Amino acid sequence: MKILYILILLFGYSNLFGANFKVDTVNSDVKFKIKHMLFSTVEGDFKKFHGSYTYDAQNRQFTDMTGIVETSALSTKNETRDNFIKSVDFFDVQKYPQMQLKLLEHKVDKMVVALTIKDITKNIEMDIKDIQDGSFVLYTKINRKDFQLEFKKLKKIGGLTVGNMVKITLNLRGILVD
Repeated sequence: MKILYILILLFGYSNLFGANFKVDTVNSDVKFKIKHMLFSTVEGDFKKFHGSYTYDAQNRQFTDMTGIVETSALSTKNETRDNFIKSVDFFDVQKYPQMQLKLLEHKVDKMVVALTIKDITKNIEMDIKDIQDGSFVLYTKINRKDFQLEFKKLKKIGGLTVGNMVKITLNLRGILVD
């Protein structure tokens, strides 16, 4: 135990266990893409989110990460579509105002996270790329139906108009905190 205290004094807590970052929301983004009508792709993002993470640069290892996205801050640059996606027929932002992400495990160029949407939590794998100076990119695909993101009114034709697989990209830049 004494060795641990000596190491902390010599190298500092953040160097020994990783540096703590909060997500720089001005220079980061949370984006998604989904097929529409089989031929086009709808792109969107969430304008309000926050999070934090701990990254050990020496070992290239994330040891902690949490994030929260405000579902009401969704934008596809089409107000009518955005209002429908936010409604009780899809995201139901009044009942489920946030999505959450929590790191479970970091394995070299992949992360396993607990993703919670509409109070449904699934463990998903995300790819990591471009790690440098407190910034990195996470990306994955999820099936929207796994999180009950379905069209209640258009249930019979909803699968034909909108794809099931959603591509998610998190471009995250961190601000060092201590």
